[in-house]
Amino acid sequence: MEGSGAASGDPRKLGMILASTDAVAVDSLICHILGESPLELPVNVNACERGLGEANITKIKVLGDQVEPINDFKWPSVRIFPLDKIPLLKPVIDHEICTGCGRCIKNCPMKALTPGNEIPEFNYEECITCMCCSEMCLEKAIKLENSPV
Repeated sequence: MEGSGAASGDPRKLGMILASTDAVAVDSLICHILGESPLELPVNVNACERGLGEANITKIKVLGDQVEPINDFKWPSVRIFPLDKIPLLKPVIDHEICTGCGRCIKNCPMKALTPGNEIPEFNYEECITCMCCSEMCLEKAIKLENSPV
């Protein structure tokens, strides 16, 4: 999916199937194939530091056909921040738009969202800012906002 994720991105056929028991390794490998360093993306580094998988491409064993790099992939606008220039951002739910459907809760890999009184609530200690919640929100009710320090 190119652009802004599953709910509002554009499908793109890449001609490959990736599978692993290590989701961080798969994410890191596809970043590498699409021309980005996996260790430049905070979500990969954060997940690796938490022991959730391997983000260092030199430590990932790849079986099967070698894949040619894809140099014209359209990334989402919020994804590329070098680690030394990461803005303090966090996902926030727009109360006016959210319908309380729970897709974000169901799709959060860190279980950082829980049901609230009217809309889901974030546990920012658990959130790795992967934006799966935003990508799966059909209402587009979850946005990145500046976070107080």
